[in-house]
Amino acid sequence: MKLVKPDWIEHEGGAIYSLDIHPDGSRLATGGAGKGCGEICIWNMTPLRMEEEEKNEACDRLLCKMTNHSDSVNCVRWSASGNYLASCSLGIVIIWHKSSVESSTIFGGGRNIENWTCSHMLHSHKEDVLDLAWNTDDSMLATAGIDGVILVWNAKCFPEIISTITDHQGSVKGLTWDPIGKYLASQSIDKSLRVWRTIDWKQEVAITKPYLKCNFVLRCSWSPDGQCLVSSHADNNAAPVAKIIERRGWKVDKDFVGHEKAVCAVKFNPTLFHENVPTASKFDVSFAICCYCALGSRDCSISVWSTALQRPVVVVNNLFDSTVADLTWNSSGNELLACSLDGSVAYFSFSETELGKSLTENERVIKLID
Repeated sequence: MKLVKPDWIEHEGGAIYSLDIHPDGSRLATGGAGKGCGEICIWNMTPLRMEEEEKNEACDRLLCKMTNHSDSVNCVRWSASGNYLASCSLGIVIIWHKSSVESSTIFGGGRNIENWTCSHMLHSHKEDVLDLAWNTDDSMLATAGIDGVILVWNAKCFPEIISTITDHQGSVKGLTWDPIGKYLASQSIDKSLRVWRTIDWKQEVAITKPYLKCNFVLRCSWSPDGQCLVSSHADNNAAPVAKIIERRGWKVDKDFVGHEKAVCAVKFNPTLFHENVPTASKFDVSFAICCYCALGSRDCSISVWSTALQRPVVVVNNLFDSTVADLTWNSSGNELLACSLDGSVAYFSFSETELGKSLTENERVIKLID
């Protein structure tokens, strides 16, 4: 495993609340606080991967800086196609696209290399928008925040709203789509996690017991095979855990346990892997398949778990000086990044020996059908 904390990825000393790797792996978007405004930065991934390029003064690091948000940016998410970036802050969601027109924007460190421009500004939330999520085919964008409202937008025809969900009784801080397409899950400060059917936008299930003692909620995530959902800031006998919710029967009897303080961010690796154990059979797709899930905590540490094991495969303690705010994997599944409220970012790179061999596209389709 390779671990790097690049000091050149920063928001001029401000907190970084969110980050997301572009689907093609070329760029990293970060969102957070700037000087007197919200700030989005687009970074080149090459200097993170290659030490010689990091030392190369001719290699561009910061590709673009956008300061259109008047308040801190709470979340940034690339669409599955990579053609759009969504960002959110106080009462607004902005959809960005890359323009072929050369940028003329100048900031403190120089000039924008790329020109990312605003294509849509969505204003229907009354207060801070805290989380957003594109569905797998980019046809819908879900947003939610302090007003307790979940809006599902028609991403093919902004600003059309497909559904308005108002059942939560408090701020909604976490959203995640079922990769199979049947559900949208949300987690709220009202001490509940709810699953909504996409066919009629009615509630499928409301889960409350693991969250009765919790009052701080952030990111949740669905496994790439759709078989389980993991939520942040749950509690089991006074111990902070990430709660594993099984799709079949919505059972909640399993946890990821080990962090000393609340788990704030959860992110599944988007790739399915053959179990990295000697008994795994490469010929049996229904057997020996695992997912990896990364957790970030208020204890400033990161852990990575396999659904095939009862212990973490990676734990890095005291990685940051403050809470882990967000996590992102690249589409190939071998890179993980985390950001912190202390304004820094950490980069992890894993080998096939460490994680195992990823499923082929045909194997993945068979697994999803199962």
